[in-house]
Amino acid sequence: MPEPVMSTWGERLRERTQPLQPNDELYGWTHAILCEALAQPYLQVIELIDPPEPYPPWGPLFDLDACPDWALPWLAQVVGIRLPAGTTREQAVRIIREAAGHNVGTVNAIRVSLQATLVSSHPPAPPTVYFRERDGSAYRLEVVTLDPETPDPALTRAVLEAVIPGGLVLDYRSIEGWDYQAMTDLYAPAGTYADLSSDYATYRDLRENMSTASQVRLDTVTPNTAVRLSVTALTFTGNFPGDMTGFTATVTAPDELVAAVPGPVIKVSDAECSATVTMPHVGIEQAGTVHILDAGGADYTNTLPLTVTLA
Repeated sequence: MPEPVMSTWGERLRERTQPLQPNDELYGWTHAILCEALAQPYLQVIELIDPPEPYPPWGPLFDLDACPDWALPWLAQVVGIRLPAGTTREQAVRIIREAAGHNVGTVNAIRVSLQATLVSSHPPAPPTVYFRERDGSAYRLEVVTLDPETPDPALTRAVLEAVIPGGLVLDYRSIEGWDYQAMTDLYAPAGTYADLSSDYATYRDLRENMSTASQVRLDTVTPNTAVRLSVTALTFTGNFPGDMTGFTATVTAPDELVAAVPGPVIKVSDAECSATVTMPHVGIEQAGTVHILDAGGADYTNTLPLTVTLA
């Protein structure tokens, strides 16, 4: 029978009581199994009273970076914060670090706690949050987030309810694009509804707050011909308002035998970027398309036709 896997505390107990059971391997490791069984109920406490160097006993319980995941809710309540169920370690650490102590209940603490549950659509820019104090009265707070950036609206609401000061009435909702108040604030005081028609091509663009100036768009690629079995330098023009770190460009063709090797996108300006793509052998001459992909590999813009010629 193989020797059982022991926890640190179970192994220590076995070492200290070894004289009670010599030649344990001859008896199916009965002594080792008993020592491990006795240690199991105390493993969490042992993490705290017998931590690794350089922490003293109980030290990890009060160190945010070393505190075990299971003890973070306890640490949070010590500094005046209640962590909702479902909070990840990363979210919990950020909430405790930024919203504890004298920051409890402040606008910045509420924002930080809220943003820990959101995912930015355009990193490194933070997620969009409409935060309106005294919305209708001195004790009302309106918070609005965007659907694409709010993976778990129930968790976001729970975090908000946990960190806002007592007595405040919370009005939280998640929306698709933006709301009427945000639109009014953007165009006030000199803006008019006529400005909306020039800045937004369709009502859908208006609903999702995708103005002509902010829409990602690929207009041209130069040269518009890629030669197989070569490294092709491409220049793109269009509208690229966000950070493009980690973005790549590649060419696809319907009958390609080997996929093109994407090249990193170099952003020159919001209107121009470039990339170098390696084209493999794809067979006959054909029409393809050029893509700009985001850091996750998804299409970043519309695609453009590109002719793939013989080498």
